[in-house]
This record gives sequence, C-alpha cells and structure tokens, in this order.
Amino acid sequence: MINLGYGFRGTLRYLGDLPFVSRTFGGESFSELSEFQNRFQGTWLGRISIPLPEDYIKGIDIQKLDFESRFPSYLEGRWRRYGWWYYYFLALAVKVPLGFWCLIVWGIIWPLIGKQSCFRLLNELIVWLPAIVFLDFVSSQTGINHHMRYVLPAFPFVIVATSKLGYFLNIGRWKSGLCLIVLLSWGVVSSLMIYPHSQSYFNEIAGGPENGGAHLVDSNIDWGQDLLFLKSWIDRHPETKPIGLAYYNLVDPSIIGIEYTVPSPFPRELYHEGSGRYDHLGPKPGYYAVSVNYLRGSSSFAPPDHKSQWIPLGGIEPYSYFQFFRPIARAGYSIYIYHITLDEANAARRKMGLPLLTRGDAKGSGADIPEGSARDP
Repeated sequence: MINLGYGFRGTLRYLGDLPFVSRTFGGESFSELSEFQNRFQGTWLGRISIPLPEDYIKGIDIQKLDFESRFPSYLEGRWRRYGWWYYYFLALAVKVPLGFWCLIVWGIIWPLIGKQSCFRLLNELIVWLPAIVFLDFVSSQTGINHHMRYVLPAFPFVIVATSKLGYFLNIGRWKSGLCLIVLLSWGVVSSLMIYPHSQSYFNEIAGGPENGGAHLVDSNIDWGQDLLFLKSWIDRHPETKPIGLAYYNLVDPSIIGIEYTVPSPFPRELYHEGSGRYDHLGPKPGYYAVSVNYLRGSSSFAPPDHKSQWIPLGGIEPYSYFQFFRPIARAGYSIYIYHITLDEANAARRKMGLPLLTRGDAKGSGADIPEGSARDP
C-alpha cells in the first residue's frame, strides 16, 4: 500500500545508492545539508534492494536529521537545548480528550482483569506492541521535541485495540454500554466545543486551549492558523489599523489586507550592552496582536522581510514582555490582542529598567483605551 501511494517511484533501489543527509545513514564525516553521503556504500548492506519508495526512505532520513540537530525545545514553561524523554507522554496527556483517555485505559485493563486465555492476551500484545515500540522510539529522539504529530502513527493501533469495547453495545450489558457512549460523547463534544480551532485543543486537565501555551508551543497550539480570524477582528475594529503584529508564520499578512507594523522588541543583549538605544524598545502604547509562540519565547523570521528580521529564541524573548499585560481579545486561541495605554507601558518599562515614555511618544498610537472596551479575552 505504501508503494502504491508513492506510485512505486524509486522502489527496490539499492540502499548504497540512496543520498542521505543524516549522520545515522550518511556517516559522521559531514554536517551540511548540501552534502550527501551514504555510509552503506561498499558494504554488503549497500547491495540490499529496499522494498519501499525512495522518497519514503529519504523522508525517514530527513526526519532523523531533525532529531540529531538538537533544536531548542519547550515544555511546561521551560526552554532547553535538548528535549525530554517524557515529552510525548506529557503531550498526549494534555492534548488527547479525557473521554478518550478513559476509553483507552478501560481497553487496557479489561483483558487483564477478565477471564481471558493466554491466546487472547497474545492478540492484545500484537496490537499494542507496534504503538508501544513507536512511542518508545520517538521518545528516545530528544534532539527535537516540538510536535506531538510525530507520535500520530501510533494512534491507529491504539484505536483498534480500544475498539473492542464495542462488545458492550448490546442490550444485555446496557450499563457498560451507556458508560461507553458517555465517555465517547465526552471526548467528541470536548473537541467540537473549540471547533474550528481544533489545532489548539487542550483537554480539561491542561486548563483548556486558553492555557495551552503553558504546556506546549509550536504546531501543538500555534502554526499561524488564526490569521483570517485576526483579519475579521481587525475589520470590526478599524481604529486598530495599522496594528502591531508579531505573527508566527512565513505568510506575509499583507496579502489578505492586514495593515500592520512589527512591534518594538526588547532585545536584552542591546540593553545590557549599554548601547543607549532605548527609544525603540518595547513596550510601547498601541494595539498589538502577538502569537502565543512569541509570548512563550519561540523564534522565527518576522514579517514583512522573513530573511532579515529574525526573532530569536528563548533566553532573549523579545516579545515576552506582553505577558505584563492582559489581552482585550483573542483570534482563535493562538493570537492574543492587546491595547496598551501609556500608563500601562510605563509601568512595564519601569519593571524592565527602561526609561519612561512621554505623551509625545504615544501620539498617534491609540494609547487611550476606548470607554467600555473589554480587558479580558
């Protein structure tokens, strides 16, 4: 089926002929993406024909390169240069609906406490083993902990193993069947309640999607998917134009008509160097929309010039100062909207050790919050 999906492109190529970029498959003698090597060339392994498409094997190799690169990772409010072996276990704990978790645990316990033969337990093991092995392998790759999607291939096995609970959907076991329906409905309704913002879903234990950034970032909550919702909000509030926008994606927001400027950052290294360039540093009064990834210290290229305006990672946190303020609205669950007054900006600047701003600095910035505007999202 895999070969059919790829149209049999490159199937049965010799392992030694494939170009690799990771150290695992390419060898330890290079580190640049532009270089291709193959540690299997000239060995008996290199003469093995791989019964999979070439692109499929290359995809595994490129993913392995990511795992080897030791990207900075975030978990539970902490950044560090390498990941955690329990990252995906915690991610599953906060991202999978609790109703589904109850069904999964039920599906695990039932064969263990019931009067089942050893052959039935062997069948259970055959279904669960691929999921366990895959989750264990991914958890061992601590070079990058960014995306829960890496463990999605384990889900089909878990779903099949849990589906045996359908046995209780008969009249003779109506109490267990009713419990099954309640748990299944709980999981479905919990997810649908935040539709169409499903990517930002976090379960009740995590505090819901509003508190998701306290646990995980990146594609687990914010991949720039709420830009159109931000555009709708700005259209309803024209007084915010042009809005200060720190948007986590490579798409330029201007292509859908958003008028924006890049918010003033707070690069600590400039401040600590005593360069005297304090006037351009945030926070400043005005309207702002900030992706939750930036609030939590993620890095990316900022629009409009995605090649030169690098928003750095973690320790510098150029936009984490927005945590001093309460948002007035939210686009989906990934973009927080602020309206900062002059007094609020100066209060934060005082805490950060920056010179205070004057009324002249706030002129034309929309620093006065309109009467009756909400302070909570």
